[in-house]
Amino acid sequence: MIGKRKPTHPGEVLREDVIKPLGLSVTEAAKLLGITRKTLSTLLNNRSGEAFGYYS
Repeated sequence: MIGKRKPTHPGEVLREDVIKPLGLSVTEAAKLLGITRKTLSTLLNNRSGEAFGYYS
């Protein structure tokens, strides 16, 4: 039986597959995406529920 693996967080995918290869800082990437640096940082640090108000 194949073990279940936790799904990869979207922030990790964004960081590893987009931001790092393009050599962008969090500030630069946030500006290009049209979001605040704080929101992007929160997403990248695996706290997306906090970034989008899910815990309010």
